[in-house]
Amino acid sequence: MLIRFFVPWVALAAILGFAVGGSYIWASLEPRHTPAHDQNASAKEHRPNEHAKGENTTDEVIAEYTFWLVLLTGILAVATVGLGVATYGLYVTGEKQIRLNRDQFLATHRPELIVREVGWNMVDMDGGTVVDDDSIVLIVANRGRNPCTIVESAVELRSGPPRAFLVPDGGNVLGRTTFLPGQFEAFRYPITSEEEGFTVGARGMTDCYVRGTIIYEDGAGVRRRYIFARVCRRGSDDFGATNNSDHEYTD
Repeated sequence: MLIRFFVPWVALAAILGFAVGGSYIWASLEPRHTPAHDQNASAKEHRPNEHAKGENTTDEVIAEYTFWLVLLTGILAVATVGLGVATYGLYVTGEKQIRLNRDQFLATHRPELIVREVGWNMVDMDGGTVVDDDSIVLIVANRGRNPCTIVESAVELRSGPPRAFLVPDGGNVLGRTTFLPGQFEAFRYPITSEEEGFTVGARGMTDCYVRGTIIYEDGAGVRRRYIFARVCRRGSDDFGATNNSDHEYTD
Protein backbone atom coordinates (compact mmCIF):
# COMPACT_ATOMS: atom_id res chain seq x y z
CA MET A 1 0.00 0.00 0.00
CA LEU A 2 2.74 2.46 0.97
CA ILE A 3 4.77 1.61 -2.15
CA ARG A 4 1.82 2.38 -4.40
CA PHE A 5 1.33 5.65 -2.54
CA PHE A 6 4.94 6.83 -2.68
CA VAL A 7 5.82 5.86 -6.29
CA PRO A 8 3.77 8.67 -7.94
CA TRP A 9 5.24 11.26 -5.57
CA VAL A 10 8.79 10.05 -6.18
CA ALA A 11 8.23 10.19 -9.93
CA LEU A 12 6.77 13.70 -9.70
CA ALA A 13 9.66 14.87 -7.52
CA ALA A 14 12.12 13.43 -10.04
CA ILE A 15 10.41 15.25 -12.91
CA LEU A 16 10.38 18.53 -11.01
CA GLY A 17 14.00 18.05 -9.97
CA PHE A 18 14.93 17.44 -13.59
CA ALA A 19 13.07 20.58 -14.63
CA VAL A 20 14.69 22.73 -11.94
CA GLY A 21 18.16 21.34 -12.53
CA GLY A 22 17.82 21.54 -16.29
CA SER A 23 16.64 25.13 -16.15
CA TYR A 24 19.52 26.08 -13.85
CA ILE A 25 22.11 24.36 -16.04
CA TRP A 26 20.62 25.89 -19.17
CA ALA A 27 20.76 29.33 -17.59
CA SER A 28 24.35 28.94 -16.38
CA LEU A 29 25.67 27.47 -19.64
CA GLU A 30 23.80 29.75 -22.02
CA PRO A 31 26.32 30.87 -24.71
CA ARG A 32 27.19 34.52 -24.84
CA HIS A 33 27.05 36.41 -28.15
CA THR A 34 30.60 37.51 -28.93
CA PRO A 35 31.72 39.31 -32.05
CA ALA A 36 33.27 37.10 -34.75
CA HIS A 37 36.93 37.46 -35.66
CA ASP A 38 36.40 37.29 -39.41
CA GLN A 39 35.52 39.96 -41.95
CA ASN A 40 32.44 40.99 -39.88
CA ALA A 41 34.57 42.19 -36.96
CA SER A 42 35.31 45.55 -38.47
CA ALA A 43 31.66 46.06 -39.39
CA LYS A 44 30.50 45.27 -35.83
CA GLU A 45 33.05 47.70 -34.41
CA HIS A 46 31.33 50.46 -36.33
CA ARG A 47 27.75 49.63 -35.13
CA PRO A 48 25.97 52.41 -33.26
CA ASN A 49 25.98 52.38 -29.48
CA GLU A 50 22.17 52.16 -29.47
CA HIS A 51 22.28 48.74 -31.17
CA ALA A 52 24.82 47.43 -28.63
CA LYS A 53 22.62 48.64 -25.80
CA GLY A 54 19.66 46.80 -27.36
CA GLU A 55 21.57 43.51 -27.42
CA ASN A 56 22.61 43.95 -23.77
CA THR A 57 19.01 44.70 -22.78
CA THR A 58 17.77 41.52 -24.53
CA ASP A 59 20.36 39.36 -22.74
CA GLU A 60 19.39 40.85 -19.39
CA VAL A 61 15.68 40.19 -20.02
CA ILE A 62 16.38 36.56 -20.94
CA ALA A 63 18.60 36.08 -17.88
CA GLU A 64 16.00 37.63 -15.58
CA TYR A 65 13.24 35.50 -17.12
CA THR A 66 15.33 32.37 -16.64
CA PHE A 67 16.05 33.29 -13.02
CA TRP A 68 12.38 33.74 -12.18
CA LEU A 69 11.47 30.55 -14.05
CA VAL A 70 13.98 28.56 -11.97
CA LEU A 71 12.79 30.23 -8.77
CA LEU A 72 9.10 29.59 -9.42
CA THR A 73 9.77 26.01 -10.50
CA GLY A 74 11.69 25.40 -7.26
CA ILE A 75 8.83 26.86 -5.22
CA LEU A 76 6.41 24.60 -7.09
CA ALA A 77 8.59 21.57 -6.36
CA VAL A 78 8.74 22.37 -2.64
CA ALA A 79 4.98 22.97 -2.52
CA THR A 80 4.32 19.68 -4.32
CA VAL A 81 6.48 17.74 -1.88
CA GLY A 82 4.71 19.44 1.02
CA LEU A 83 1.36 18.54 -0.51
CA GLY A 84 2.49 14.93 -0.78
CA VAL A 85 3.53 14.83 2.87
CA ALA A 86 0.23 16.39 3.94
CA THR A 87 -1.75 13.94 1.80
CA TYR A 88 0.12 11.01 3.32
CA GLY A 89 -0.62 12.35 6.79
CA LEU A 90 -4.32 12.55 5.95
CA TYR A 91 -4.19 9.02 4.56
CA VAL A 92 -2.64 7.61 7.76
CA THR A 93 -5.10 9.52 9.93
CA GLY A 94 -8.01 8.25 7.84
CA GLU A 95 -6.83 4.65 8.15
CA LYS A 96 -6.60 4.98 11.94
CA GLN A 97 -10.05 6.54 12.10
CA ILE A 98 -11.54 3.74 9.98
CA ARG A 99 -10.03 1.09 12.26
CA LEU A 100 -11.27 2.96 15.34
CA ASN A 101 -14.79 3.26 13.92
CA ARG A 102 -14.81 -0.42 13.01
CA ASP A 103 -13.67 -1.45 16.50
CA GLN A 104 -16.34 0.75 18.08
CA PHE A 105 -19.00 -0.69 15.77
CA LEU A 106 -18.01 -4.27 16.59
CA ALA A 107 -17.95 -3.47 20.30
CA THR A 108 -21.50 -2.08 20.23
CA HIS A 109 -22.94 -4.44 17.56
CA ARG A 110 -21.44 -7.76 18.61
CA PRO A 111 -23.19 -11.09 18.05
CA GLU A 112 -24.29 -13.12 21.06
CA LEU A 113 -25.12 -16.81 20.86
CA ILE A 114 -27.14 -18.38 23.64
CA VAL A 115 -28.83 -21.74 24.25
CA ARG A 116 -32.52 -20.91 24.59
CA GLU A 117 -33.88 -24.37 25.30
CA VAL A 118 -32.66 -27.88 26.02
CA GLY A 119 -35.00 -30.87 26.02
CA TRP A 120 -35.30 -34.56 25.53
CA ASN A 121 -36.03 -35.54 21.98
CA MET A 122 -39.64 -36.66 22.17
CA VAL A 123 -41.11 -38.98 19.55
CA ASP A 124 -44.65 -40.15 18.91
CA MET A 125 -45.26 -43.79 19.63
CA ASP A 126 -48.49 -45.74 20.04
CA GLY A 127 -50.61 -42.60 20.29
CA GLY A 128 -48.35 -40.91 22.82
CA THR A 129 -44.95 -39.27 23.15
CA VAL A 130 -41.93 -40.93 24.65
CA VAL A 131 -38.34 -39.88 25.15
CA ASP A 132 -35.98 -40.79 22.36
CA ASP A 133 -33.07 -42.40 24.13
CA ASP A 134 -30.77 -41.61 21.23
CA SER A 135 -30.62 -37.79 21.38
CA ILE A 136 -31.41 -34.49 23.05
CA VAL A 137 -32.39 -31.22 21.36
CA LEU A 138 -30.81 -27.79 21.80
CA ILE A 139 -32.31 -24.52 20.53
CA VAL A 140 -29.50 -22.00 19.84
CA ALA A 141 -30.23 -18.34 19.02
CA ASN A 142 -28.25 -15.24 18.09
CA ARG A 143 -29.63 -12.33 20.10
CA GLY A 144 -26.80 -10.01 19.06
CA ARG A 145 -26.74 -7.39 16.32
CA ASN A 146 -24.24 -9.00 13.94
CA PRO A 147 -24.01 -12.36 12.18
CA CYS A 148 -21.75 -15.08 13.56
CA THR A 149 -20.67 -18.63 12.75
CA ILE A 150 -20.15 -21.62 15.04
CA VAL A 151 -16.59 -22.81 14.48
CA GLU A 152 -16.11 -25.20 17.43
CA SER A 153 -18.48 -26.87 19.86
CA ALA A 154 -18.70 -29.66 22.42
CA VAL A 155 -21.71 -31.06 24.32
CA GLU A 156 -21.96 -33.65 27.10
CA LEU A 157 -24.81 -35.31 28.98
CA ARG A 158 -23.94 -36.41 32.53
CA SER A 159 -25.64 -37.47 35.76
CA GLY A 160 -23.67 -35.20 38.09
CA PRO A 161 -23.16 -31.42 38.13
CA PRO A 162 -20.48 -30.13 35.76
CA ARG A 163 -17.12 -29.76 37.45
CA ALA A 164 -15.46 -27.80 34.62
CA PHE A 165 -16.19 -26.47 31.18
CA LEU A 166 -15.72 -28.58 28.07
CA VAL A 167 -12.85 -27.97 25.65
CA PRO A 168 -13.96 -28.50 22.03
CA ASP A 169 -10.34 -29.20 21.01
CA GLY A 170 -11.09 -28.35 17.38
CA GLY A 171 -14.26 -30.46 17.20
CA ASN A 172 -17.68 -29.19 16.23
CA VAL A 173 -20.53 -31.53 17.22
CA LEU A 174 -23.14 -28.92 16.27
CA GLY A 175 -21.63 -28.30 12.86
CA ARG A 176 -20.49 -25.07 11.20
CA THR A 177 -23.63 -22.93 11.20
CA THR A 178 -24.03 -19.21 10.46
CA PHE A 179 -26.60 -17.19 12.43
CA LEU A 180 -28.05 -13.88 11.33
CA PRO A 181 -29.19 -11.44 14.04
CA GLY A 182 -32.31 -12.89 15.66
CA GLN A 183 -31.97 -16.27 13.96
CA PHE A 184 -32.36 -19.53 15.91
CA GLU A 185 -31.67 -23.15 15.00
CA ALA A 186 -32.49 -26.55 16.52
CA PHE A 187 -29.66 -29.05 16.94
CA ARG A 188 -30.02 -32.73 17.70
CA TYR A 189 -27.20 -34.05 19.85
CA PRO A 190 -26.90 -37.84 19.52
CA ILE A 191 -26.26 -40.01 22.58
CA THR A 192 -23.24 -42.11 21.66
CA SER A 193 -21.23 -42.94 24.78
CA GLU A 194 -22.10 -45.65 27.30
CA GLU A 195 -22.03 -43.17 30.19
CA GLU A 196 -24.52 -40.89 28.46
CA GLY A 197 -26.74 -43.93 27.81
CA PHE A 198 -26.77 -44.70 31.55
CA THR A 199 -27.69 -41.07 32.24
CA VAL A 200 -30.68 -41.29 29.92
CA GLY A 201 -31.74 -44.51 31.62
CA ALA A 202 -31.57 -42.82 35.04
CA ARG A 203 -33.77 -39.96 33.89
CA GLY A 204 -36.34 -39.11 36.56
CA MET A 205 -34.39 -40.88 39.28
CA THR A 206 -31.43 -38.50 39.45
CA ASP A 207 -30.42 -35.06 38.22
CA CYS A 208 -29.28 -35.04 34.59
CA TYR A 209 -27.01 -32.27 33.35
CA VAL A 210 -26.23 -31.06 29.86
CA ARG A 211 -23.14 -28.90 29.57
CA GLY A 212 -21.42 -27.51 26.52
CA THR A 213 -19.03 -25.00 24.98
CA ILE A 214 -19.69 -23.08 21.76
CA ILE A 215 -17.00 -20.99 20.09
CA TYR A 216 -18.36 -18.63 17.47
CA GLU A 217 -16.78 -16.06 15.15
CA ASP A 218 -18.07 -12.74 13.82
CA GLY A 219 -17.41 -11.20 10.42
CA ALA A 220 -14.18 -9.55 11.59
CA GLY A 221 -12.73 -12.88 12.73
CA VAL A 222 -13.19 -12.14 16.46
CA ARG A 223 -13.93 -15.35 18.37
CA ARG A 224 -15.98 -15.66 21.54
CA ARG A 225 -16.60 -18.63 23.83
CA TYR A 226 -20.02 -19.41 25.27
CA ILE A 227 -20.29 -21.82 28.22
CA PHE A 228 -23.68 -23.24 29.22
CA ALA A 229 -25.25 -25.90 31.45
CA ARG A 230 -28.82 -27.08 31.99
CA VAL A 231 -30.25 -29.51 34.53
CA CYS A 232 -33.20 -31.88 34.45
CA ARG A 233 -34.13 -32.38 38.10
CA ARG A 234 -35.16 -35.68 39.60
CA GLY A 235 -38.78 -36.43 38.86
CA SER A 236 -38.95 -33.91 35.98
CA ASP A 237 -38.70 -34.16 32.21
CA ASP A 238 -37.76 -30.50 31.67
CA PHE A 239 -34.31 -28.93 31.56
CA GLY A 240 -33.81 -25.61 33.31
CA ALA A 241 -31.08 -23.25 34.49
CA THR A 242 -28.70 -24.38 37.21
CA ASN A 243 -28.78 -20.89 38.80
CA ASN A 244 -25.02 -20.94 39.02
CA SER A 245 -23.20 -18.05 37.27
CA ASP A 246 -20.15 -20.29 36.79
CA HIS A 247 -22.25 -22.61 34.62
CA GLU A 248 -23.20 -20.04 31.97
CA TYR A 249 -21.22 -17.07 30.64
CA THR A 250 -19.62 -15.63 27.52
CA ASP A 251 -15.97 -14.63 27.21
